[in-house]
Amino acid sequence: MKSMAPGSAVISVVVLRTIHDQVYQALYHAILEGRLAPGSRLIESDLSAALGVSRGPVREAIRRLESEGLLLTRAHRDTHVISLTGPDVIELYSVRAVLEGFAAVSALSDLRVHHIAAMERELEDLDRAAMAQDWDRVAVLDAQWHSHITTAAANKRLTTLWTNSNGPLRVLFARIAGAVYRPEQVLERHAALLDVLRAGEPVAIEYAIREHYLSSANHLAAHVVQGSGQPETLGKEQMPLTRIQ
Repeated sequence: MKSMAPGSAVISVVVLRTIHDQVYQALYHAILEGRLAPGSRLIESDLSAALGVSRGPVREAIRRLESEGLLLTRAHRDTHVISLTGPDVIELYSVRAVLEGFAAVSALSDLRVHHIAAMERELEDLDRAAMAQDWDRVAVLDAQWHSHITTAAANKRLTTLWTNSNGPLRVLFARIAGAVYRPEQVLERHAALLDVLRAGEPVAIEYAIREHYLSSANHLAAHVVQGSGQPETLGKEQMPLTRIQ
């Protein structure tokens, strides 16, 4: 058995993890920017060749994107980029509203003691990103801000459901929020919700969270462009990805 130099195993693991993250980021941004269009079929071997990496990091990235609701695998065979219709958007936001409303009320004491201050600080970053019209960053920071509510609930199944519904909405929001909201509205809407959380009245909290999300649902659903035809299969020569190595 070949001997291994001290520290080489650690270096290998770090490099491997870096490649995994690079592959994930490459696929995520290709989905975000529409280079991997909704409904596109992804083939592991083609992605591996296009990115210049082995199939292991690609497989892990696909699993991660599936867990975030951005990819869908049917019958353990075909993997496609999620494609949302207007009704899908309404349903996903409705799920988030119910989950967060329940989480906020069930963990209200912990939320107010351990999370409200951090949420208030994070509003500054959210506002800066919105005023710069960096809608991808707004989407990421928005998810981070709302995750305080689900984290406070300490309910693993609730968190899994929330994460799965959040992924496709995060991408959709980043794509079209600039056509729906004025930059200053991002701070206004979240500050208003934070005020309700501070007040601590359960019925008002659930109502405010529901209205926060259903307002977004109705606005974004109206801007969803319906695709047509069957999902596209991308060949190696069409793969809109840049090689990592």
